[in-house]
Amino acid sequence: TPSMSIPCPARFSTRRLRWAIVAFIILMQLVAVIFSSIGQVSWLDILMPDPFRDGVIANMSRRSSQICLAQARKVEGVYVDPRLRQPGNLVVTAANHGYLDMLDSWMCFADRTGWQYLVLAFDLKLYRHITHAHPNKTSCPVFDSKVELSRPSNFQSSVFNIVSCLKIKAVANLLHHGYSVLFLDVDVRWKQDIWKIVRSSPCDYTFQINRHEYQGVPFTYSGSDEGNTGVYYAKPTRAVRDLFQQVANGSC
Repeated sequence: TPSMSIPCPARFSTRRLRWAIVAFIILMQLVAVIFSSIGQVSWLDILMPDPFRDGVIANMSRRSSQICLAQARKVEGVYVDPRLRQPGNLVVTAANHGYLDMLDSWMCFADRTGWQYLVLAFDLKLYRHITHAHPNKTSCPVFDSKVELSRPSNFQSSVFNIVSCLKIKAVANLLHHGYSVLFLDVDVRWKQDIWKIVRSSPCDYTFQINRHEYQGVPFTYSGSDEGNTGVYYAKPTRAVRDLFQQVANGSC
């Protein structure tokens, strides 16, 4: 009778697996070096889940997210003086071209305080202005190309609401990547260094209440008073990240 040869199953090679893992790691590092060299993304951003790619935070482009993260790394630490740097912390403001005068005034106050900061630009006109007129300042584009956002807007108008949501989404992105954010709107001014006040706060989210009659007298927070989204210090705890994510994906 004719004999039949049955091929043996291929043996699993742990040696090949190890070499495959090493090759993959080297490839990822090379890709990360290339992207980092052009200021788009670090190796950590490549390996970490991205909130925009994964659909955690809606309606903000991955490209915008990458630029903001790259720019944030340049101004991390709050202070220009390297001896005073606060790792993992950012000072952030936001504006469109319609509020350029306010932004210029805000930057004067921030420069006087000794801060380095990130400006969220809500329209291409402002982003280009900062890039050319203030090359030593750090900005990133956060805008919806379908909507004209370069003009001043009335409170609670459609454009105002879009801009408010973009602020939340941009900060949510920074929180997701581990940054603590001191956010101050461009119409906010201060008599002393706000960072020295909020840095010692035991709270995950420190904010100014949204009450025009408040005179700075201590009071018991009832829970019914709104937090002002133009003045706050947010730490990247799970609770705060979830809060910003919920607002970004729900109310916005």
